[in-house]
Parts: sequence; C-alpha cells; structure tokens
Amino acid sequence: MTRQIISLFPHGSHPWAVACRGDGRFLAVGSYSRTVTVWDLANRRQARLLTDHPGKVDAVVWSPDGANILTSSQGRSWLWSFATAKQLREFPTPGIPVAWRGDVILTMTVKRAVTVDADGELLHDFRPPPLLMWRGALSPDGTRLALMDASMQITVRDSRTGEEVGGFPAGDHLHALDWSPDSRYLVGSGGAPARIWEASSGELVRQLPASAPVRFSPDASRLLEIPNDDHLRILDAATGEELRRLDLGQWCHSAIWHPDGRHVIAQTKDGSIQLWDIQPRRAKQVAVLGGDHTPEASENRIVSAYFRPGDDALTTVSANGRLRLWGDDGALVSEARSSAELSSGPQSAWSPDGTRLLVSNRYRTEVREVPAGRLLSHREHLESWWTLTWSPDGTRVAGGCDMFRGKGCWIWDPTTGETIHTLLGKDVEATWTAWSPDGGQLAVGVLPPEGGFEIRVWDTRTGAHLRTFDGFDWGCAARWSPDGTRILAQDIENGPIQVLDALTGELIQGFEPDDVADEAAFDWDPATNTAALSRADGVITLWRLDDGECLQELRGHTGGVASVQFNSDGSRLVSHSDDRTVRIWDVATGTQTGFQIDSLPEDHWVVRSPDGIIRQTSPGAHRWLAVQCIVDGDTVLLPVTPSDLPA
Repeated sequence: MTRQIISLFPHGSHPWAVACRGDGRFLAVGSYSRTVTVWDLANRRQARLLTDHPGKVDAVVWSPDGANILTSSQGRSWLWSFATAKQLREFPTPGIPVAWRGDVILTMTVKRAVTVDADGELLHDFRPPPLLMWRGALSPDGTRLALMDASMQITVRDSRTGEEVGGFPAGDHLHALDWSPDSRYLVGSGGAPARIWEASSGELVRQLPASAPVRFSPDASRLLEIPNDDHLRILDAATGEELRRLDLGQWCHSAIWHPDGRHVIAQTKDGSIQLWDIQPRRAKQVAVLGGDHTPEASENRIVSAYFRPGDDALTTVSANGRLRLWGDDGALVSEARSSAELSSGPQSAWSPDGTRLLVSNRYRTEVREVPAGRLLSHREHLESWWTLTWSPDGTRVAGGCDMFRGKGCWIWDPTTGETIHTLLGKDVEATWTAWSPDGGQLAVGVLPPEGGFEIRVWDTRTGAHLRTFDGFDWGCAARWSPDGTRILAQDIENGPIQVLDALTGELIQGFEPDDVADEAAFDWDPATNTAALSRADGVITLWRLDDGECLQELRGHTGGVASVQFNSDGSRLVSHSDDRTVRIWDVATGTQTGFQIDSLPEDHWVVRSPDGIIRQTSPGAHRWLAVQCIVDGDTVLLPVTPSDLPA
C-alpha cells in the first residue's frame, strides 16, 4: 500500500508543469494562471511566487545547483533567482526547456531539439528533416542526447557537438524516453511492452509488461508507470512486477519521482499536486497545503468557440461538457450538458445546417441537438480525435488520430455511430481532414510510419484511395476552397501557408509569416483569401494571401490563442485563449466588437462589452470576480459587489 502525505492546491490555478529541486526540499509548479508557485515541502508552505508570465506556464526547470529556475510560456523563456523570486533575464531558448544537466539545457519543439549552455548560447541544433522529433532525453550527466523520430529510430548524440555516438531501432511505436540515473541505460515506453537498452551499444537488455510511459527511480531499481488514468503503478525494473498501486481518485496529468526515491509527486485533474509516500502499507493523507484555496477553474475552461453555421450565433463548449449558445447581445440563450468531459484537442464541430454539434473526449463522441442538447447518437472508442469534420451535407463525419491518440482515420455515420470506411489503419497517423465542397473527396494530412508527411485523397463514397501528394511540411489544419480546385494547409510549427492544386498537389502559392506560435490557431476565409494566424504573444494576425501582406493585428488576448474562426461572410472573427476569454473581432477595423465571455471557477461566467463593462453574469459569479482580480488580474479588471452586477 502507499501513503499520500501532502496535497497542494495552487491558488486559483490549474497545474501544468511540475519540477522538484535536486535536494527534494522545494517543488515548483507552473499553472494556467501565468504563475509559478514554489512550495517548501518540509514545512508545507508556499515559499515563492513567480508572476507575470504572458500565458500558461509550459515548463519549469531547476538549475543543477538549485539557485535558479527556468520557466517557459508562449514560446519565450525566463531565468529567475530562487532566493529573491526576481526575474534575472529573458533566456534565448528556442522551443520549450525540458532538462538542465550540468551546463547543458535541452529545449524541444515538434521538429527540433536544441541544446544551449547555461548562458543561453547555442551548442547544437538537432533538426532531422523530413522526420518529426517526437521525443528527446538528456542524460543525467549532460553529455549525451537521445532522440526518437517519427520512424521510431533512436539516435544517441553528443549534446554539445551533435556527433552521433550510437543508434538503434525502437521497434513498435513508443511515446516516451528516459535515461537511467547512471546514464548507462535508456527505457522506451508508452507502447507494449516497455524496453530497456544499453545506450552505447543499443543492446536490448529486457522487455517489461508496461504499456504506459515509465520513469526510472533515482536508484534505478523501480519504474514509475503513468497511465492516462486515475492511478499510478510502481514496477520492479528487473521483472516488471507491480510493487505498488497509487489510486489518485481522479485523472492524472503527469507524475515524477521525488529525489529521495521514497516519494512520488502526481499532478491531477482537479488542480492538486499530490505527494505520495510509497513505502508504508496503508495510504493516509495527513495535510492539505493552501488553506482557504480557490477552487480551480479548469473544469469551466472554454475549450472551443464557434460561430454556428447559418445565423453566426456564438457557441462555446467548456471542459466540463457545458454547451452554451449566446445571443448577439451576449445574453445566454440556452445551455445543455454533454456527458463527455473534455481536456484538449478539437472536441466539438458544428454540422453544416447548424442543428447538431459533435462533442468528443478520449473515450466517447456524441452528436447533440442544439439548442436542446438532446443526445442523438454516440460512438464509444479508445482513441481521442486530432481532427473531426462533417461532410458538407451533414450525413458523414471524418475523424483522424495522431500518435498520441491511437492513430488511424475513419468516416462514420453520425446518426448511428457506425463506421462507413476505414481509410487509415492503426499504423498511420492523421493530423487533419478536409472535405471537398461536393463531399465526394476527403483530403487527409498523413504521417506515414517511414517518416515524412503526405496529403492523401480518398473517394468518400467508395473509400478508394485516389492520389497522394508529398514533399510538404507537417500540417495540423487545412481547408478546401469553395470551387474545389485548391487546398490550403498550415504547418504546425512555423506557420507557413501553402495553397495547393487539389488535383495535382502542385504548390500554387506559399509564404511564411513572422513570429507565428507553435501549433498556431488558424482559419481561412476563401471569399477574401484572408488567413488568420495567432502569434506566440497572443496577437492574432490577418494575412492577405494574394500578396502575403499583413492586414491587421488583433490585440487583446493576454494568453496563447487556442482557436480562431471567421463567420460566414468573413466580417467577424471569434477567438478563444488560454487567458480564459472568448472575444469577437471586426475584421475590417481590427477592433474587438460585440461582447466578451470570461470563464470563472465553479461553472460561473461573465459577459463584458469590449470596454470592460459587465453586462451579464451567471448567478453567484460576483464572489469570484474579486478573486480573479487577485489571482489573474488581466481576466477581470475590477473587484465588484453584488450591487454592481446587472439584475
């Protein structure tokens, strides 16, 4: 049995990045609220608060001596003094910092792994086109870097020079890499089974019955298995035998070993950070840190916002499955609840006639009637979708999965949930789907097992493969032009816009906007040939594709932008962001128009006009408005009392 000895509840925030200092005394927790909270685990109190990040904190890394903390948000990184909690400087790291060993820092993007020294000077840029860099792990001694690409080839390189010092095939698909503490072994996991190799020779030492990602314990005798579920497992590293099972009571985002090897730190769905003692036989919670904590707001976080086809009514979908329809004046028109709780990815999509909404999480996809919210059909599955799109006539749905969501691509009947065609099997990944205007063809962005990126086109009536285009960058979004002659695709990392001939795959037009965010939000208005793209700083840029001119910069979001969508005539744009707001923009003037929706804790919300005046709130929201001013001052600007609220 195991023993839970501490639960940490960062005030009003959802934990996103967790790192323990080398001596085990302090725990740094980055969150959606743009802060990093440092907890003293010895006396169970908050020790430091690092503020003023531009968006959610994506990464937290301690320096080897524990004197400094490196944090990352919206593609930028900062170095902080732990002693003073002051920002020392912005740190020039490309990508997200994932490890700091000795004087070597590893940063990762989808396509690159980069090592820099402790001053931020470039050591080596590992960029293996055309393959994607799925995983990278820096050895504990900082001398070697293990890289795993999309072809499941593991390459071991000198972290400073980039020289290849080893390499071997990983075999079946894996999701995670980790070094043993002595830098001798590598473990690959996330597939079945987990594999341990001697890093220098590539010799397979053993296979273990673990299907989820694993991490070595500090003494290398055990493995921490992290299923995408509500529990953790401690395994014997030699035999794979289960030694302990930690039942967290809710879904676990991630988990790490405490440096003492006796404790495990788990990051869970409700916003808590749990510290578990894995030695005793009986589990017991002995403390909750945070005192009068603010209930975390992630369950009410808006995960998608769309204009409804036909009348352009705004619809929002929250992580707790709430479907809300809003009037032109910001009034709540209707509200329904799906049984699917959502976390990330494209969880909803409107039918072309605006009467039905697809809502999906990892295990279940539902078709809901709107505004009543009545369940029309559902589909049970073991994969979650990277892409969900309706056919133009609303009779079919295409869904595709990437490597983290089970792989494959299908067309199914939304009325019955039954599969019509299987286009890609479980060995091939799909990143986007796009229907031709007549619904007769489906273009799919494909990551084949051998690497690279392809666009494949199918006949949707027969399921026959028609043609394949290759030689393009990996894309996460695409649109088909109304006349069916062009396909516009957007690259996931650097944001180049590519307009292709839909019949030949020939590149008609392309350009690469500056300062586009990794996994930028994207939409295209074919009537005006205008594209919307988000930047790392939360600014949305509008581009005229005829000549590549930037038409507008839409400023207002204080966090990363998750999605953008033009309305039916291209005059307005809706966006939703990590700052927990939904905003509507006038495309011609670049100004915010209409109304703005703010998400608050405990399923509350606020509707404001662009000048900040509160126009409508959910019942009981007033007690959270003042709290939000303290926790996240950019979200709600003025503390209010019940008398300030609209009747």
